[in-house]
Amino acid sequence: MYGKSGKIGSLFIDEKHQKHGLGKRLVELAEKQFIKSGIKNIKIRSSLHSVDFYEKIDYKKTTGKRRMLTGIIFQPMQKYLPG
Repeated sequence: MYGKSGKIGSLFIDEKHQKHGLGKRLVELAEKQFIKSGIKNIKIRSSLHSVDFYEKIDYKKTTGKRRMLTGIIFQPMQKYLPG
């Protein structure tokens, strides 16, 4: 956590366990901890595969797609938290 902005690192749910709400519950738990810590927004580097998932739970794209030094393409996203 840096200042009043938090970051979620890698979050992967095995394909056979997707579409059961597990990812959403994990993100909600992280958000609750950020709120308790006074964090005002969360940033994430979403894989292109996961953009729809994050948009469904109110994360917004912040810029266009980016490329890491390793060549992996990601979509920066963030969510402003209540409080």
